[in-house]
Amino acid sequence: MTRLWIALLLAVVGMQGLAQASPEAGIRSLPAPLAGVGRTIELWFPAGAGGVPELVGASLVFQGVPARRGAELPDDRLPLILLAHGGLRASPHGGDWLAAALARRGHLVLVIPPPAHAEADAAIAVREVWQRPAALVAALSALEAEPGMAGRIDRDQVAAVGFFLGGTAALALAGVEPDPERFRLSCTRHPASPDCRWLARQGVELDALDLAGIAGNHRDARIRAVVAVNPELADSLAEASLATLAVPAAILSLGEAETLPPWLDPAPLADAGPGLRPRIIPDAGPFSAFPECTEAAPALLAEEGEDDALCREPHGRSRAAAHQQITAAIAAALARSFAAQPAAGPVQ
Repeated sequence: MTRLWIALLLAVVGMQGLAQASPEAGIRSLPAPLAGVGRTIELWFPAGAGGVPELVGASLVFQGVPARRGAELPDDRLPLILLAHGGLRASPHGGDWLAAALARRGHLVLVIPPPAHAEADAAIAVREVWQRPAALVAALSALEAEPGMAGRIDRDQVAAVGFFLGGTAALALAGVEPDPERFRLSCTRHPASPDCRWLARQGVELDALDLAGIAGNHRDARIRAVVAVNPELADSLAEASLATLAVPAAILSLGEAETLPPWLDPAPLADAGPGLRPRIIPDAGPFSAFPECTEAAPALLAEEGEDDALCREPHGRSRAAAHQQITAAIAAALARSFAAQPAAGPVQ
């Protein structure tokens, strides 16, 4: 039996077991390894004994995610996912729902929050394009340096998963590089994107910025697979780097191309090869990537003059159902990618 079939069979068996008794998610905070990332990064995992129940990331708009802070870690070696969620000025808790869901499926999930930027920080925020991959790498090194953690990580199953700009950062760890000249034109092509509108409000032009940091390769050999969900800047990535990816990369899309804003359409990646053709998650949309909303959220958004579409799912289905579908698609993509590779070898 091939490794692929074995992995898929184990995934099916695992899903059946989870349907009977899904473990709770545990969470621990670790010091942030880089300035500008936030004070802490969060490690999610299948919860062992102990810990204090907590609703993580609860706000007036978004529901919190239940977890047990300080619960015991499992003794087994587990797959590890580096999770990066959102674009510029994204919430630090935007991906907690996925972190908890993957933890309940038996993964370690390290959530690396984006930097917090004020309205006047537009020019500085552009640096996230090349700083986010560096933050993911530093977070992985910091986790490995934690006492007792290196032996809990299955080195054959270390992945980067990202949404939006986080998806672009995840691709960078597989060797994808932005094309500086294409990037300079990104706001010319997509002036209606939230980031480009922000830059315009602050009078910031990409042509006037020092973008030297965008050049260079952020490939990390510890990363064995990548899943990018509607990665931003798809039409600004260097085709040569897309054609020579070091590890399998799955591209997922929350909805069909005609339903997406152009800056979140991953279709241009397919030109680099059939392996980068987006897998469509039907009946979803970009807001499906956000946490579940509170009952009061639509009224609060309307009161602030914001679009309550943030809390609506296509075709009137629940966000919880969308989250289940997205989680299953990511887990399946990772199982395929891990099964397609040789073992990483012993810990050095």
